Amino acid sequence: MKKNIIKISLAGVVVGVVVSTTFFSVAASAVPTESPAESTKEYDDIQKMFLAIDKDTTEDDLLKLIEEYDVAYTAEDYNGTPKERCYNIAFEEGAALQRYADSGDTLEVSFDQNDGTVLYAEYFNDEAFMDALYYNYGTHWDFSEDEPGNVYSGYYYYKPGDTKGGITMKYSNGNTKETGYHSVDSAEDAAEIGGRDQGDSGGSTPLLQRSSAG
Repeated sequence: MKKNIIKISLAGVVVGVVVSTTFFSVAASAVPTESPAESTKEYDDIQKMFLAIDKDTTEDDLLKLIEEYDVAYTAEDYNGTPKERCYNIAFEEGAALQRYADSGDTLEVSFDQNDGTVLYAEYFNDEAFMDALYYNYGTHWDFSEDEPGNVYSGYYYYKPGDTKGGITMKYSNGNTKETGYHSVDSAEDAAEIGGRDQGDSGGSTPLLQRSSAG
């Protein structure tokens, strides 16, 4: 049986403005010298929430972030192993629905109902059509570890639908499976590599927006 506990609060849309400036200094009688450009990172509120989540994040922590950034969300309980409470977070109410949702950037965060431990957090960038994933444990697509802090706990990037080119999962029954999940050290790495990995010669949209010089 599934118990719905849907809560929605409509948020004002916050638009992250990406700004970067490159300074040049020119000596009167010398070759122009370009000073190192400072590349600053600018994230929107949902991206900031994703970056704030790790293995120690609790449901109360997430609710405080939701209140702080005033975003729309739904929460729903699901049966499974373990039973989980899943939050879907977005800028717009329609995109935060867990069924028949509108398109838009979203952040999905799931907790173990038994002890409140975070299972995973998945940020989807609608424009880039890319995901950044923090996986801790539990069943999530190709992942199915029983305990936190396992060999697959960490950050990944992937394009929905890709099933090749990423890590190869090794399961307890001896089976293996190639996946489209690419392991990286952090959410920032998932952003940079994920944006660069699309094969678009004109440059694709990074998964998490950051400013660039020039």
